[in-house]
Amino acid sequence: MRVAIEAEQSVLGALLTEPSCLAVVRPLLPGPQYFAGREHQEVYRAVLELADGGVTVDVVTIVERLEDRKALDGDNTLDRLETLLRETATAANAAAYAEVVRREYHRRSVTAALHESLEALLTGDPSAVVGELQTKLDQAPGDVNRTATVIDLIQAGFDSVQRAQDGRHLIPTGLEPLDQYIGGLEPGRLYVVAARPGCGKSALLLAVLQNLVNAGHGAGFCSLEMPLSELATRLFAARYGLNVTRLIRGSGSIAQELDDAYQANSMSGLPIFVDDNTTSLPGIVARASGWKHQYDIAALFLDYIGLTEVDGNDPRHVKLGQVSRTLKQLAKRLEIPIVAASQLNRESTKEDRRPRPSDLRDSGSIEQDADVVIALDPVGAPDNEGRILIDLGVLKNRSGVAGWIDGPITFEGKTQRFTSKRTEVIACRRASGISR
Repeated sequence: MRVAIEAEQSVLGALLTEPSCLAVVRPLLPGPQYFAGREHQEVYRAVLELADGGVTVDVVTIVERLEDRKALDGDNTLDRLETLLRETATAANAAAYAEVVRREYHRRSVTAALHESLEALLTGDPSAVVGELQTKLDQAPGDVNRTATVIDLIQAGFDSVQRAQDGRHLIPTGLEPLDQYIGGLEPGRLYVVAARPGCGKSALLLAVLQNLVNAGHGAGFCSLEMPLSELATRLFAARYGLNVTRLIRGSGSIAQELDDAYQANSMSGLPIFVDDNTTSLPGIVARASGWKHQYDIAALFLDYIGLTEVDGNDPRHVKLGQVSRTLKQLAKRLEIPIVAASQLNRESTKEDRRPRPSDLRDSGSIEQDADVVIALDPVGAPDNEGRILIDLGVLKNRSGVAGWIDGPITFEGKTQRFTSKRTEVIACRRASGISR
Protein backbone atom coordinates (compact mmCIF):
# COMPACT_ATOMS: atom_id res chain seq x y z
CA MET A 1 0.00 0.00 0.00
CA ARG A 2 2.89 2.33 0.83
CA VAL A 3 4.34 1.86 -2.68
CA ALA A 4 0.99 2.82 -4.21
CA ILE A 5 0.67 5.97 -2.09
CA GLU A 6 4.23 7.08 -2.94
CA ALA A 7 3.58 6.45 -6.64
CA GLU A 8 0.35 8.49 -6.45
CA GLN A 9 2.22 11.35 -4.78
CA SER A 10 4.87 11.19 -7.51
CA VAL A 11 2.25 11.31 -10.29
CA LEU A 12 0.50 14.32 -8.78
CA GLY A 13 3.78 16.05 -8.06
CA ALA A 14 4.86 15.49 -11.67
CA LEU A 15 1.62 17.04 -12.92
CA LEU A 16 2.13 20.06 -10.68
CA THR A 17 5.74 20.39 -11.84
CA GLU A 18 5.01 19.84 -15.54
CA PRO A 19 1.28 19.92 -16.45
CA SER A 20 2.03 18.67 -19.98
CA CYS A 21 2.68 15.27 -18.39
CA LEU A 22 -1.10 14.82 -18.38
CA ALA A 23 -0.86 13.75 -22.04
CA VAL A 24 1.17 10.73 -20.91
CA VAL A 25 -0.56 10.08 -17.58
CA ARG A 26 -4.22 10.32 -18.59
CA PRO A 27 -4.29 7.34 -20.99
CA LEU A 28 -2.98 5.22 -18.12
CA LEU A 29 -5.17 6.80 -15.41
CA PRO A 30 -8.46 7.86 -17.03
CA GLY A 31 -10.22 8.81 -13.80
CA PRO A 32 -9.75 9.70 -10.11
CA GLN A 33 -10.84 6.21 -9.01
CA TYR A 34 -7.39 4.90 -9.95
CA PHE A 35 -5.99 6.63 -6.86
CA ALA A 36 -6.35 4.94 -3.47
CA GLY A 37 -6.09 8.06 -1.31
CA ARG A 38 -9.22 10.25 -1.20
CA GLU A 39 -7.18 13.46 -1.18
CA HIS A 40 -5.22 12.21 -4.18
CA GLN A 41 -8.49 11.44 -5.97
CA GLU A 42 -9.72 15.00 -5.37
CA VAL A 43 -6.50 16.60 -6.59
CA TYR A 44 -6.52 14.48 -9.75
CA ARG A 45 -10.21 15.19 -10.33
CA ALA A 46 -9.42 18.92 -10.14
CA VAL A 47 -6.58 18.50 -12.66
CA LEU A 48 -8.88 16.69 -15.12
CA GLU A 49 -11.69 19.23 -14.70
CA LEU A 50 -9.36 22.16 -15.29
CA ALA A 51 -7.79 20.53 -18.34
CA ASP A 52 -11.19 19.63 -19.82
CA GLY A 53 -12.40 23.18 -19.22
CA GLY A 54 -9.43 24.70 -21.02
CA VAL A 55 -8.11 26.28 -17.82
CA THR A 56 -4.37 26.44 -17.14
CA VAL A 57 -3.36 23.68 -14.73
CA ASP A 58 -1.07 24.95 -12.00
CA VAL A 59 -0.91 25.11 -8.22
CA VAL A 60 -3.03 28.28 -8.00
CA THR A 61 -5.91 27.04 -10.19
CA ILE A 62 -5.93 23.63 -8.49
CA VAL A 63 -6.09 25.23 -5.02
CA GLU A 64 -8.96 27.46 -6.14
CA ARG A 65 -10.89 24.50 -7.56
CA LEU A 66 -10.36 22.38 -4.43
CA GLU A 67 -11.32 25.18 -2.06
CA ASP A 68 -14.42 26.10 -4.10
CA ARG A 69 -15.63 22.54 -3.78
CA LYS A 70 -14.35 22.14 -0.19
CA ALA A 71 -12.91 18.90 -1.49
CA LEU A 72 -10.23 18.49 1.19
CA ASP A 73 -10.88 18.28 4.88
CA GLY A 74 -9.33 21.05 6.97
CA ASP A 75 -7.21 23.95 5.83
CA ASN A 76 -3.75 24.43 4.29
CA THR A 77 -4.62 23.12 0.82
CA LEU A 78 -1.69 25.08 -0.65
CA ASP A 79 0.72 23.58 1.89
CA ARG A 80 -0.34 20.08 0.92
CA LEU A 81 0.27 20.70 -2.78
CA GLU A 82 3.64 22.30 -2.09
CA THR A 83 4.57 19.15 -0.14
CA LEU A 84 3.84 17.09 -3.26
CA LEU A 85 6.10 19.40 -5.26
CA ARG A 86 8.96 19.11 -2.77
CA GLU A 87 8.77 15.32 -2.71
CA THR A 88 8.87 14.95 -6.52
CA ALA A 89 12.40 14.96 -7.86
CA THR A 90 11.50 15.07 -11.55
CA ALA A 91 8.54 14.87 -13.89
CA ALA A 92 10.51 12.73 -16.37
CA ASN A 93 9.26 9.44 -14.89
CA ALA A 94 5.57 10.39 -14.71
CA ALA A 95 4.52 7.51 -17.00
CA ALA A 96 6.46 4.98 -14.94
CA TYR A 97 4.79 6.22 -11.73
CA ALA A 98 1.40 6.13 -13.45
CA GLU A 99 2.01 2.51 -14.45
CA VAL A 100 2.52 1.65 -10.75
CA VAL A 101 -0.69 3.46 -9.76
CA ARG A 102 -2.56 1.68 -12.55
CA ARG A 103 -1.23 -1.73 -11.51
CA GLU A 104 -2.15 -1.18 -7.86
CA TYR A 105 -5.66 -0.11 -8.88
CA HIS A 106 -6.03 -3.36 -10.82
CA ARG A 107 -4.79 -5.26 -7.78
CA ARG A 108 -7.39 -3.61 -5.55
CA SER A 109 -10.16 -4.26 -8.08
CA VAL A 110 -9.37 -7.95 -8.40
CA THR A 111 -8.86 -8.34 -4.64
CA ALA A 112 -12.26 -6.76 -3.96
CA ALA A 113 -13.92 -9.08 -6.48
CA LEU A 114 -12.30 -12.11 -4.86
CA HIS A 115 -13.39 -11.08 -1.34
CA GLU A 116 -16.97 -10.53 -2.50
CA SER A 117 -16.98 -13.96 -4.14
CA LEU A 118 -15.63 -15.64 -1.01
CA GLU A 119 -18.42 -14.12 1.07
CA ALA A 120 -21.03 -15.12 -1.50
CA LEU A 121 -19.64 -18.64 -1.59
CA LEU A 122 -20.64 -19.19 2.05
CA THR A 123 -24.35 -19.14 1.19
CA GLY A 124 -24.66 -19.05 -2.59
CA ASP A 125 -24.55 -21.54 -5.44
CA PRO A 126 -20.85 -22.21 -6.24
CA SER A 127 -21.50 -22.26 -10.00
CA ALA A 128 -23.31 -18.91 -9.85
CA VAL A 129 -20.54 -17.39 -7.72
CA VAL A 130 -17.87 -18.53 -10.16
CA GLY A 131 -19.86 -17.09 -13.06
CA GLU A 132 -20.29 -13.74 -11.33
CA LEU A 133 -16.59 -13.65 -10.48
CA GLN A 134 -15.66 -14.30 -14.11
CA THR A 135 -17.99 -11.51 -15.21
CA LYS A 136 -16.39 -9.07 -12.77
CA LEU A 137 -12.90 -10.03 -13.93
CA ASP A 138 -13.92 -9.65 -17.59
CA GLN A 139 -15.28 -6.19 -16.82
CA ALA A 140 -12.25 -5.12 -14.79
CA PRO A 141 -10.39 -2.32 -16.62
CA GLY A 142 -6.86 -2.34 -17.92
CA ASP A 143 -4.63 -5.38 -17.66
CA VAL A 144 -7.51 -7.79 -16.93
CA ASN A 145 -8.89 -8.06 -20.46
CA ARG A 146 -12.30 -9.28 -21.56
CA THR A 147 -12.61 -12.52 -23.46
CA ALA A 148 -12.72 -12.03 -27.23
CA THR A 149 -15.62 -13.70 -29.01
CA VAL A 150 -15.25 -15.65 -32.23
CA ILE A 151 -16.62 -12.62 -34.10
CA ASP A 152 -13.82 -10.50 -32.60
CA LEU A 153 -11.32 -13.15 -33.64
CA ILE A 154 -12.63 -13.34 -37.22
CA GLN A 155 -12.72 -9.56 -37.61
CA ALA A 156 -9.17 -9.20 -36.28
CA GLY A 157 -8.01 -11.88 -38.71
CA PHE A 158 -9.63 -10.25 -41.75
CA ASP A 159 -8.26 -6.83 -40.74
CA SER A 160 -4.77 -8.28 -40.35
CA VAL A 161 -4.85 -9.96 -43.76
CA GLN A 162 -6.15 -6.78 -45.41
CA ARG A 163 -3.38 -4.69 -43.80
CA ALA A 164 -0.82 -7.25 -44.94
CA GLN A 165 -2.14 -7.17 -48.51
CA ASP A 166 -2.08 -3.39 -48.55
CA GLY A 167 1.40 -3.33 -46.99
CA ARG A 168 0.19 -0.75 -44.48
CA HIS A 169 1.44 -2.60 -41.43
CA LEU A 170 5.08 -2.89 -42.51
CA ILE A 171 7.76 -0.19 -42.43
CA PRO A 172 10.73 -0.84 -44.77
CA THR A 173 14.16 -0.91 -43.15
CA GLY A 174 15.81 0.42 -46.32
CA LEU A 175 18.12 -2.62 -46.52
CA GLU A 176 16.67 -4.39 -49.55
CA PRO A 177 17.95 -7.94 -48.82
CA LEU A 178 16.59 -7.73 -45.27
CA ASP A 179 13.24 -6.30 -46.36
CA GLN A 180 12.87 -9.10 -48.92
CA TYR A 181 13.39 -11.61 -46.12
CA ILE A 182 11.29 -10.18 -43.26
CA GLY A 183 9.06 -7.77 -45.21
CA GLY A 184 9.88 -4.77 -43.00
CA LEU A 185 9.20 -3.73 -39.41
CA GLU A 186 5.79 -4.64 -38.01
CA PRO A 187 4.11 -2.67 -35.19
CA GLY A 188 3.89 -4.49 -31.88
CA ARG A 189 7.02 -6.57 -32.48
CA LEU A 190 10.45 -6.63 -30.85
CA TYR A 191 13.43 -6.79 -33.23
CA VAL A 192 16.86 -7.58 -31.82
CA VAL A 193 19.96 -6.67 -33.86
CA ALA A 194 22.85 -8.75 -32.53
CA ALA A 195 26.57 -8.56 -33.23
CA ARG A 196 29.90 -8.72 -31.52
CA PRO A 197 31.39 -5.39 -30.34
CA GLY A 198 32.49 -3.13 -33.18
CA CYS A 199 30.65 -5.04 -35.91
CA GLY A 200 28.15 -2.36 -36.93
CA LYS A 201 25.01 -2.99 -34.89
CA SER A 202 24.71 0.66 -33.79
CA ALA A 203 25.34 1.80 -37.35
CA LEU A 204 22.62 -0.55 -38.59
CA LEU A 205 20.12 0.91 -36.11
CA LEU A 206 20.96 4.42 -37.29
CA ALA A 207 20.73 3.37 -40.95
CA VAL A 208 17.23 1.97 -40.43
CA LEU A 209 16.24 5.05 -38.39
CA GLN A 210 17.36 7.38 -41.17
CA ASN A 211 15.37 5.44 -43.74
CA LEU A 212 12.26 5.65 -41.55
CA VAL A 213 12.47 9.39 -40.93
CA ASN A 214 13.33 10.11 -44.55
CA ALA A 215 10.02 8.42 -45.40
CA GLY A 216 8.20 10.69 -42.96
CA HIS A 217 7.91 8.34 -39.98
CA GLY A 218 8.76 9.66 -36.52
CA ALA A 219 11.35 7.66 -34.58
CA GLY A 220 12.73 7.72 -31.04
CA PHE A 221 16.31 6.71 -30.24
CA CYS A 222 17.44 5.82 -26.70
CA SER A 223 21.23 5.94 -26.76
CA LEU A 224 22.65 4.26 -23.67
CA GLU A 225 26.15 3.95 -25.12
CA MET A 226 26.86 7.02 -27.27
CA PRO A 227 26.53 10.64 -26.13
CA LEU A 228 24.55 13.05 -28.28
CA SER A 229 27.69 14.44 -29.96
CA GLU A 230 28.89 11.03 -31.15
CA LEU A 231 25.42 10.11 -32.32
CA ALA A 232 25.32 13.33 -34.36
CA THR A 233 28.68 12.71 -36.04
CA ARG A 234 27.62 9.21 -37.04
CA LEU A 235 24.39 10.52 -38.51
CA PHE A 236 26.30 13.25 -40.36
CA ALA A 237 28.77 10.71 -41.74
CA ALA A 238 26.06 8.37 -43.02
CA ARG A 239 23.77 11.08 -44.37
CA TYR A 240 26.42 13.15 -46.15
CA GLY A 241 29.04 10.48 -46.94
CA LEU A 242 31.67 12.19 -44.76
CA ASN A 243 34.54 10.49 -42.94
CA VAL A 244 33.40 9.90 -39.35
CA THR A 245 36.99 9.98 -38.02
CA ARG A 246 37.62 13.36 -39.62
CA LEU A 247 34.34 14.63 -38.14
CA ILE A 248 35.33 13.48 -34.66
CA ARG A 249 38.85 14.93 -34.92
CA GLY A 250 37.90 18.06 -36.85
CA SER A 251 40.49 17.27 -39.49
CA GLY A 252 41.27 19.65 -42.34
CA SER A 253 38.31 21.39 -43.92
CA ILE A 254 35.72 18.92 -42.57
CA ALA A 255 33.72 21.65 -40.78
CA GLN A 256 33.21 23.51 -44.06
CA GLU A 257 32.41 20.27 -45.90
CA LEU A 258 29.77 19.46 -43.29
CA ASP A 259 28.30 22.95 -43.47
CA ASP A 260 28.08 22.81 -47.26
CA ALA A 261 26.43 19.37 -47.15
CA TYR A 262 24.00 20.46 -44.47
CA GLN A 263 22.99 23.58 -46.36
CA ALA A 264 22.25 21.45 -49.42
CA ASN A 265 20.34 18.79 -47.46
CA SER A 266 19.18 19.97 -44.04
CA MET A 267 18.22 17.53 -41.29
CA SER A 268 16.33 20.06 -39.20
CA GLY A 269 12.88 18.87 -40.27
CA LEU A 270 13.43 15.18 -39.62
CA PRO A 271 11.19 13.70 -36.89
CA ILE A 272 14.02 12.24 -34.78
CA PHE A 273 13.75 12.28 -30.96
CA VAL A 274 16.80 11.32 -28.91
CA ASP A 275 17.48 10.58 -25.25
CA ASP A 276 21.13 9.98 -24.29
CA ASN A 277 20.66 10.38 -20.52
CA THR A 278 18.04 7.86 -19.43
CA THR A 279 19.43 4.40 -18.63
CA SER A 280 16.81 2.91 -16.26
CA LEU A 281 14.16 0.57 -17.63
CA PRO A 282 11.22 2.54 -16.13
CA GLY A 283 12.71 5.75 -17.51
CA ILE A 284 12.98 4.29 -21.02
CA VAL A 285 9.37 3.09 -20.85
CA ALA A 286 8.26 6.56 -19.75
CA ARG A 287 10.29 8.28 -22.47
CA ALA A 288 8.93 6.02 -25.21
CA SER A 289 5.36 6.46 -23.97
CA GLY A 290 5.83 10.23 -23.96
CA TRP A 291 7.20 10.25 -27.50
CA LYS A 292 4.32 8.11 -28.72
CA HIS A 293 1.65 10.33 -27.16
CA GLN A 294 3.31 13.64 -28.02
CA TYR A 295 4.91 12.95 -31.41
CA ASP A 296 3.22 9.69 -32.51
CA ILE A 297 6.54 7.98 -33.22
CA ALA A 298 6.33 4.98 -35.56
CA ALA A 299 9.32 3.11 -34.11
CA LEU A 300 11.67 3.05 -31.12
CA PHE A 301 15.40 2.21 -31.24
CA LEU A 302 17.42 1.17 -28.17
CA ASP A 303 21.21 0.99 -28.15
CA TYR A 304 21.61 -1.30 -26.35
CA ILE A 305 19.85 -3.91 -24.15
CA GLY A 306 22.91 -4.81 -22.08
CA LEU A 307 23.31 -1.27 -20.72
CA THR A 308 19.71 -0.93 -19.53
CA GLU A 309 19.59 -0.58 -15.74
CA VAL A 310 17.12 -2.59 -13.63
CA ASP A 311 16.75 -2.14 -9.87
CA GLY A 312 17.29 -5.02 -7.48
CA ASN A 313 19.93 -7.62 -6.71
CA ASP A 314 18.88 -10.25 -9.23
CA PRO A 315 21.56 -11.89 -11.40
CA ARG A 316 22.39 -10.19 -14.68
CA HIS A 317 20.56 -12.74 -16.85
CA VAL A 318 17.37 -12.25 -14.80
CA LYS A 319 17.58 -8.46 -15.18
CA LEU A 320 18.13 -8.71 -18.94
CA GLY A 321 15.09 -10.98 -19.10
CA GLN A 322 13.08 -8.23 -17.40
CA VAL A 323 14.35 -5.77 -20.03
CA SER A 324 13.42 -7.93 -23.02
CA ARG A 325 9.97 -8.79 -21.63
CA THR A 326 9.25 -5.15 -20.85
CA LEU A 327 10.34 -4.05 -24.33
CA LYS A 328 8.07 -6.67 -25.90
CA GLN A 329 5.10 -5.52 -23.77
CA LEU A 330 5.91 -1.89 -24.59
CA ALA A 331 5.93 -2.61 -28.33
CA LYS A 332 2.50 -4.21 -28.05
CA ARG A 333 1.05 -1.44 -25.90
CA LEU A 334 2.34 1.42 -28.06
CA GLU A 335 1.70 -0.53 -31.28
CA ILE A 336 5.12 0.26 -32.72
CA PRO A 337 8.14 -1.87 -33.64
CA ILE A 338 11.03 -1.68 -31.17
CA VAL A 339 14.51 -2.32 -32.57
CA ALA A 340 17.07 -3.05 -29.86
CA ALA A 341 20.76 -3.80 -30.21
CA SER A 342 22.28 -6.68 -28.26
CA GLN A 343 25.75 -8.13 -28.02
CA LEU A 344 26.74 -11.63 -29.09
CA ASN A 345 29.25 -13.61 -27.08
CA ARG A 346 32.49 -14.78 -28.72
CA GLU A 347 31.65 -18.48 -28.94
CA SER A 348 30.98 -18.35 -32.69
CA THR A 349 34.37 -16.70 -33.26
CA LYS A 350 36.17 -19.26 -31.12
CA GLU A 351 34.43 -22.11 -32.92
CA ASP A 352 34.78 -20.46 -36.37
CA ARG A 353 31.07 -20.62 -37.20
CA ARG A 354 28.15 -18.34 -37.82
CA PRO A 355 26.29 -17.01 -34.79
CA ARG A 356 23.32 -18.88 -33.33
CA PRO A 357 20.41 -17.57 -31.23
CA SER A 358 22.05 -19.13 -28.16
CA ASP A 359 25.01 -16.77 -28.66
CA LEU A 360 22.96 -13.78 -27.45
CA ARG A 361 25.01 -12.52 -24.56
CA ASP A 362 24.01 -13.14 -20.92
CA SER A 363 20.35 -14.05 -21.39
CA GLY A 364 18.29 -16.66 -23.19
CA SER A 365 15.24 -14.54 -22.44
CA ILE A 366 16.22 -12.09 -25.19
CA GLU A 367 15.89 -14.86 -27.77
CA GLN A 368 12.62 -15.99 -26.20
CA ASP A 369 11.00 -12.53 -26.11
CA ALA A 370 12.20 -11.24 -29.49
CA ASP A 371 9.96 -11.69 -32.50
CA VAL A 372 12.89 -11.34 -34.89
CA VAL A 373 16.62 -11.71 -34.20
CA ILE A 374 18.96 -10.31 -36.86
CA ALA A 375 22.68 -11.14 -36.65
CA LEU A 376 25.60 -9.36 -38.29
CA ASP A 377 28.57 -11.61 -39.09
CA PRO A 378 31.69 -9.96 -40.61
CA VAL A 379 33.33 -11.82 -43.49
CA GLY A 380 37.09 -11.44 -43.45
CA ALA A 381 38.90 -8.20 -42.62
CA PRO A 382 38.25 -4.63 -43.84
CA ASP A 383 39.82 -3.68 -47.18
CA ASN A 384 42.11 -0.70 -47.73
CA GLU A 385 39.05 1.59 -48.00
CA GLY A 386 37.75 0.48 -44.60
CA ARG A 387 34.92 -1.55 -46.12
CA ILE A 388 33.94 -4.95 -44.80
CA LEU A 389 31.50 -7.57 -45.98
CA ILE A 390 28.71 -8.44 -43.54
CA ASP A 391 26.55 -11.55 -43.71
CA LEU A 392 23.02 -10.94 -42.43
CA GLY A 393 21.27 -13.76 -40.64
CA VAL A 394 17.66 -13.89 -39.47
CA LEU A 395 18.24 -16.22 -36.53
CA LYS A 396 14.63 -16.08 -35.41
CA ASN A 397 11.52 -15.02 -37.27
CA ARG A 398 8.29 -15.60 -35.40
CA SER A 399 6.11 -14.96 -38.46
CA GLY A 400 8.32 -16.29 -41.22
CA VAL A 401 11.37 -18.27 -42.25
CA ALA A 402 14.69 -18.00 -40.42
CA GLY A 403 18.05 -18.36 -42.14
CA TRP A 404 21.02 -16.55 -43.62
CA ILE A 405 20.29 -14.06 -46.39
CA ASP A 406 21.87 -14.87 -49.75
CA GLY A 407 24.75 -12.56 -50.50
CA PRO A 408 26.48 -10.20 -48.05
CA ILE A 409 26.11 -6.45 -47.71
CA THR A 410 28.96 -3.96 -47.49
CA PHE A 411 29.59 -1.81 -44.43
CA GLU A 412 31.85 1.19 -44.94
CA GLY A 413 33.07 2.13 -41.48
CA LYS A 414 34.37 5.57 -42.37
CA THR A 415 30.96 6.77 -43.57
CA GLN A 416 28.85 4.40 -41.41
CA ARG A 417 26.97 3.33 -44.54
CA PHE A 418 25.56 -0.04 -45.61
CA THR A 419 24.98 -1.00 -49.22
CA SER A 420 23.79 -4.13 -50.97
CA LYS A 421 24.79 -2.95 -54.47
CA ARG A 422 26.38 -5.86 -56.27
CA THR A 423 29.23 -3.80 -57.77
CA GLU A 424 30.32 -2.52 -54.36
CA VAL A 425 30.04 -5.97 -52.75
CA ILE A 426 32.21 -7.48 -55.51
CA ALA A 427 34.78 -4.66 -55.21
CA CYS A 428 34.97 -5.11 -51.47
CA ARG A 429 35.28 -8.90 -51.82
CA ARG A 430 38.17 -8.57 -54.29
CA ALA A 431 39.97 -5.92 -52.25
CA SER A 432 39.72 -8.12 -49.16
CA GLY A 433 40.89 -11.22 -50.98
CA ILE A 434 37.70 -13.11 -50.06
CA SER A 435 36.71 -15.98 -52.30
CA ARG A 436 33.32 -16.95 -50.83
